[in-house]
Amino acid sequence: MSNQGMIRSRQGGFNFIYRLVDIAIIYVCLYCAAMAYGIEFSSLYTSAGLVASIIFMLCAESLGLYRSWRASTGTRMLLITSGVWALSTLLILLFSFFAKVSTDFSRVVIG
Repeated sequence: MSNQGMIRSRQGGFNFIYRLVDIAIIYVCLYCAAMAYGIEFSSLYTSAGLVASIIFMLCAESLGLYRSWRASTGTRMLLITSGVWALSTLLILLFSFFAKVSTDFSRVVIG
């Protein structure tokens, strides 16, 4: 018999679902932006979504976005979430600039 108490953490399972939802939001927003401006959602945009998702996940883990929020205030949660989005945006723009692929994408769709 295991020596665990009655309180068990279920945070691990929910964290996986949160990450999947975040990745889906990134792809859906990119797809909707491309369709709204009449741009074909090609494999180039799929790759951009993959890079954006990876960068977002790395930033989210670095800033602790998926940790337990039970002891945090709403202001702190909003601040960390905004920080993750800002850092991700900056890193994606820097990556696309230095990889010299920023001219291959529509600025309207990506912006």
